[in-house]
Amino acid sequence: HLDDIKVSVDKAVKTGEIIGLSGDSGSLEGEVLYFELRRNGKPIQPLPWFKRISR
Repeated sequence: HLDDIKVSVDKAVKTGEIIGLSGDSGSLEGEVLYFELRRNGKPIQPLPWFKRISR
C-alpha cells in the first residue's frame, strides 16, 4: 500500500521521478503493487509506454 504520495492529481511526471513510497499495511504477506496509467482520464495499457530492457 502507498505510504507517501509524492505527486498531485493531474501532474505530468518524468522518467525516473519518484511518484510515491510503498508502505506496509500489515495485512498482506509479500509485496503488492497496483499500477495504472491514464490518458485523458481513461485507463490505458501501460506496456507500450515502457522501454524493453535487454539483459
